[in-house]
Amino acid sequence: MGFELKICARRLRSFASYTRSLDYTGYISKDIALKWCCMGTDSSKTKGRRLEMLRPFLQFAHIKNENNEIIYNQIFPNVRKRPNPHIYTEEEVLILIEKCKELYSPDQLRIKSMQTVLGLLWSTGMRPNEVASLKYKDFDIENNLIKIHDTKLHKDRTIPIHESVSIKIKEYILFLNDHKIYPNENDTLFYTTNQKPFSLSKIQYTFKLIRCGITHEDSDYTNVRLYDFRHSFASRTIYQWLNNKEDVNAKLYILSCYLGHSKPEDTYWYLSSSILLMDLVSNRYEKMVGDLK
Repeated sequence: MGFELKICARRLRSFASYTRSLDYTGYISKDIALKWCCMGTDSSKTKGRRLEMLRPFLQFAHIKNENNEIIYNQIFPNVRKRPNPHIYTEEEVLILIEKCKELYSPDQLRIKSMQTVLGLLWSTGMRPNEVASLKYKDFDIENNLIKIHDTKLHKDRTIPIHESVSIKIKEYILFLNDHKIYPNENDTLFYTTNQKPFSLSKIQYTFKLIRCGITHEDSDYTNVRLYDFRHSFASRTIYQWLNNKEDVNAKLYILSCYLGHSKPEDTYWYLSSSILLMDLVSNRYEKMVGDLK
């Protein structure tokens, strides 16, 4: 059905590692399952996601042996409720790009790669894993295009990018060449220290190091996330269309296609209100209805 269950597999391995760290060899109990779900200082939503992924395995284990316990109760808040993301401002993105210079990177590869990744996330709204999976052949710099392969639901798409983005990609490739890196067509584009591929997990870890100081009191997450760039791109695009007095309803299909959605309903998930957007909409509404006094 298009679900690769990579996150579920990682969570279950984490649970197995947790039981081994305790030298636990008994049946699976509610107690040990909940202790694993609640470990750390993560939000209740994150803990609830752990339980959500663990529960089917507990049911399977119970079928195998009735001594393995099942957790039926909805202990945590609804983890499928749409979270309130952080909508980045351009100033915050520039701060993050500048903070990359503080990263430990003897050959500067980690710094330059992370700066380019952040720029791509901000300017294209691509999924973080899509950026991490990009290969050298996926960039058509002359025509300002990026080809995205085998993404969610195994779909391919090609997206246009602004000329300024192509210029930054060219600069990055020249930077790689200066470091004796000449990618072949099927080679990854982004590298970290010692010319190792800059995988999604490494990008996520690097982002944790530079995001300090960027917070949002209205977000449902403890920290800002890479995925918030996708929310920001969608919301910023709607703002720009409204500001230019364009028909948002007519153009929403374009945004859906660009983000790789099969239908506009999926795009609504990424649309969030912001002070700028609400101020713009309020002013337009006042002009439309006039003075009500």
